[in-house]
Amino acid sequence: MKTRFVVRAFSTLLALCLLMGLTLGATVQAVASTEDAALFYEELSSYGTWVDYDRHGPVWVPKRVEAGWRPYSNGRWAPTEAGYVFETDEPWGWATYHYGNWMPTEAYGWVWVPGRTWYPNTVNWRTSDEYVGWAPIPPEDYVPPPSYAPYGGGSPGSSLLDLITAPLYIFVKATSFLMGFGMPYSSSYSYLGCGALAPVAYIPVIYPQTCVVTNYVMPSYYPAGLLAGGVGAYAWGPPVSYVSRVTNINQTVINNYIRRVKVVEVRNAMVPRQVLAKRPFLQQTVPPGLAAGHAWPKVRPAAHMERVARGLARGDL
Repeated sequence: MKTRFVVRAFSTLLALCLLMGLTLGATVQAVASTEDAALFYEELSSYGTWVDYDRHGPVWVPKRVEAGWRPYSNGRWAPTEAGYVFETDEPWGWATYHYGNWMPTEAYGWVWVPGRTWYPNTVNWRTSDEYVGWAPIPPEDYVPPPSYAPYGGGSPGSSLLDLITAPLYIFVKATSFLMGFGMPYSSSYSYLGCGALAPVAYIPVIYPQTCVVTNYVMPSYYPAGLLAGGVGAYAWGPPVSYVSRVTNINQTVINNYIRRVKVVEVRNAMVPRQVLAKRPFLQQTVPPGLAAGHAWPKVRPAAHMERVARGLARGDL
């Protein structure tokens, strides 16, 4: 009864904010973000602060994170049939690494813009023989702060891919990419926790030596009608053949792990059962079958790169 009251009260508050936003000419995206924030507001409030940010509406700022923290740094990547899934002890990771989008800001540092579509990840990838890198895909209408802007400031109508610049990336030595592979997750396998990440000052040197991984796919656990035009594609990540070569882990061993692992077994990858029990309205955001541990539907390659660039990892399907 208390949960219903809190959700209803917050929904009323959002409605008032929405009315004010419309009066001030708020964008459609801010409206969608306000609605999406209601899904995660209660569960994330104890771990961070909600603030109203520019055209994006309510965004979430994490509290009590480590010095040098960035999204997708305190954990490790686990390969699955649908791509790489971030495994972490961060109790809010089930939301912020699978729904919505991260972006850097001058006022608050890294902030999370909520969305209601679940993805294995919402990052873009770059690789070389020495490094594997990933960068959060920013939300629609993202305007980069000066230190994250493309060289020359970019141009009107730039795609999200054009705006994923070097400072957004995190790099790790390729040999360390599959930290503790096959072992149960622990903090000792966190890239940030064990010091495996390349120094931020060295990223401008690494970045031009790497190439973008372009194996974008469609989340086939959603009805095809939601994904018309390539909107909703995401990056599968570094191919298994490449990862096997740079980590010196047998390719058959990696493939066997991928066939065996279930998303619900990856730490903080799915909405926790206790959260669903308290917030049953989140059930509508969970891909059918995945939370129950069913086999992952076969992914479909994403065609038409220009459409992928416009709608990569959209959060509002």
